[in-house]
Amino acid sequence: NPPAGADRAQRFWAGAVTGRMVRGVLSRDATLESPRGLLVLEEIQDGLSSKQAHQLSRAIALMGFKQVFCAVSHQGPSQLAAVDPNLVRALRTNVGVELCFRAAREDARVIADAMPTRPSDGSAGAARADLVRELMQLEQRECVLWLRALGLAPQRVRSPRLNLDALRSKGAGFADQVQARLHVSGSPPSPSAAVPEPVRADPDPPDLMSIFDD
Repeated sequence: NPPAGADRAQRFWAGAVTGRMVRGVLSRDATLESPRGLLVLEEIQDGLSSKQAHQLSRAIALMGFKQVFCAVSHQGPSQLAAVDPNLVRALRTNVGVELCFRAAREDARVIADAMPTRPSDGSAGAARADLVRELMQLEQRECVLWLRALGLAPQRVRSPRLNLDALRSKGAGFADQVQARLHVSGSPPSPSAAVPEPVRADPDPPDLMSIFDD
C-alpha cells in the first residue's frame, strides 16, 4: 500500500511492472515440457489504468498457451469492471476455478449471472435469485466453489474450524528437536542458538487431522 497522497506514484510503478510482466509472459518460448509458471495478482485494480488493463486482458487470454497460470484475488468484480469491463470478461472466459466469499448485492449478481443454475421449480430467474441471496448471506468460513475446468456445478463449501487446544496438544507430542525447529513456544530463536540436528521421521506421528472440528 502506498503512503497517503502517493497514488500517482503507485500507478506509475504499477504500469512499469505490469508492462514488463505482460512482456515476459507473451515472450516466453514455452513447450509441453516447459516448467509451469504461476502469476499471482492481488488487488491488481489498485494499480491499473485502462491501457494496462487491456494489456493484462490480452496476456490472460494467452497464459495457458504459454504454460503460465494466473491467480487473481479481489474483493469484487465491480472493482475490476470500473477499470476495464473487458478485464472481467477475460477472466470469466479463461478462469478454471472460481472461489467466491460473501459479497455485496451488486457483486453477487455479477457472480451469479455467470454461474449455471439448476432450477427446482422450472424457474431459472428464481434459482438465480436464490444464488444471489446465498452469496450475500455466506458465513465467515463459507464460500461457493466452482470447478469450471472439471464441468462441475458451483458448490457451497464450509471450511473446518481449527481447534487450537488440540493443535497445542498434538504439538506437545512431537520430539524436542521437532519442537525446537517449529518454535512451538512462539518465541523466535536467538541468533546464537545452536541449530538442532536433523530429525528422523517419527515412526508413530500424531494424527494431525484431529485438530479440526466439523
